[in-house]
Amino acid sequence: MPLWQRLVGFSRSGRGRAAGPLRVWLWWERLTTWWWQPRPVRPGGLLLYSAQRWKGPTVLLADGTVVRPGDRVAELHLHNALFPQRATDSPWPHLTTLRHDLDCLRDLLTRDRLVAARGVTVFSEAARRLGFEVRPLPPSPWWRLVRFFLWGLRAVYHPTARGHKPPPWPVEVWWRPPRKIPYPVG
Repeated sequence: MPLWQRLVGFSRSGRGRAAGPLRVWLWWERLTTWWWQPRPVRPGGLLLYSAQRWKGPTVLLADGTVVRPGDRVAELHLHNALFPQRATDSPWPHLTTLRHDLDCLRDLLTRDRLVAARGVTVFSEAARRLGFEVRPLPPSPWWRLVRFFLWGLRAVYHPTARGHKPPPWPVEVWWRPPRKIPYPVG
């Protein structure tokens, strides 16, 4: 591990604990949680969501759904505090839990009249396996900062504190429940 990562606190962080300057990550996470007020998709689930008005450009999803500025979307977040309790070195065991979360999210989208669900993650392959539409984000100073923040969060919450390797470039993920195909009559 490089010296700068030790100084930042990577070697003394993990399982929801932060050392050194990484404590700023927990403070920032608490602030954004207070600001966005995400709610669990279901009790015990790993997905949180908050209903937000879409402020970005019009988005055409692969299933034909159009998300326009002002439309209500579910902004997705991971419930980071639960990850150390379910310690594993791989994201794959969490896929079953996340599939159950998506079953509940399907109902929430309908109940809350949300057009789609959206998030930003460094776990693009896991998102793809869960049925998310994955879109690359442009290399810009903003997304570089987001990547750095996600890197720090990974170091804080990783069960073995091995979040010191840089994460992949973040991606934008969109999700809509699969459309039901009506059965033919007669």
